[in-house]
Amino acid sequence: MNADPAPFKRILVPVDFSPRSAGALRFAVALGSRDRAEIEVLHVWHSDLATKVTVARDHAKNELRAFVAGLNLRGDVDLKRRTDHGDPYLTIQRTLQLAGHDLLVVAGPEATRSEAETVSRRLLVTAPCPVLVVPAHCRARARSETDHALRLERILLPLALTDRGFSGLACAESLARADRASIELLSTPDTAPEQLLAFRARAAVERCEELAAPERIPAAIFTRLRDAAYDLLIFSDKRAQLGERRSPTASRLEQLALTLPCPSLSLPARDF
Repeated sequence: MNADPAPFKRILVPVDFSPRSAGALRFAVALGSRDRAEIEVLHVWHSDLATKVTVARDHAKNELRAFVAGLNLRGDVDLKRRTDHGDPYLTIQRTLQLAGHDLLVVAGPEATRSEAETVSRRLLVTAPCPVLVVPAHCRARARSETDHALRLERILLPLALTDRGFSGLACAESLARADRASIELLSTPDTAPEQLLAFRARAAVERCEELAAPERIPAAIFTRLRDAAYDLLIFSDKRAQLGERRSPTASRLEQLALTLPCPSLSLPARDF
């Protein structure tokens, strides 16, 4: 097991020029500035029969250039632009597989269902790398007026939604280290005592609270994040293969990540 899976050095951010994707890109730049990451901004375009492919391609490149320039992004990252043609979901998946990014940042959906929501949901459950979902109205908090890197103060880690190893906690600790952020754990009665003791012994863990029942975890998380100011939720989820049916628990977890008021980081889990 990799004991220090973060920081994320190669980040992919798909954009469709919407305010949601602009917010996701701003958040990615703030996060990437913590470690001078390389951020690739991807726009997937398509052409109709009335427009030449070369014209549509050049138009997409110009739109992406203007979109990024118009955001006046401030941060210490290596920002690259990329356009590609095809189905957005399949193109993003192919890019992740071939280019070896270690984080995908996607925008959370608006209240109404849209194609962006469909793509975000599918990527959340099938992407080969960690996925960070940024809510539509989330704003990245900078460390200072001169240091535009993302500041983290409180991270929530539900133990029942992590794999049996320490990958979720190791990721939380790595992200928390620079700002000395606190990590709070949510456990359930079925958490193994030896595992709970090991988690509590970690220096960055500020407190561990036990919930009454595992099935109430999604509702408890939503209430906790709604009522308190957390900067990040971290959980693990076994990624689905093509054609695989998702379990009811996994579906609730997906819905949770897409409706939370704070960013959520989903790590691929292989051992549940």
